[in-house]
Amino acid sequence: MECKNLKKMDVLGLSGLLRLFSEFYRYLLLVRRYSFRRTRKISFQR
Repeated sequence: MECKNLKKMDVLGLSGLLRLFSEFYRYLLLVRRYSFRRTRKISFQR
């Protein structure tokens, strides 16, 4: 019973980690796109 519970917890933790990683990746992409746009705008102004 305990082993089954532990396995369930591990799976839950794994899925949570995956979700966290995907969220972080999305945030990173957004930031990169935003910074890229900013740098392009600055270079265009010059």
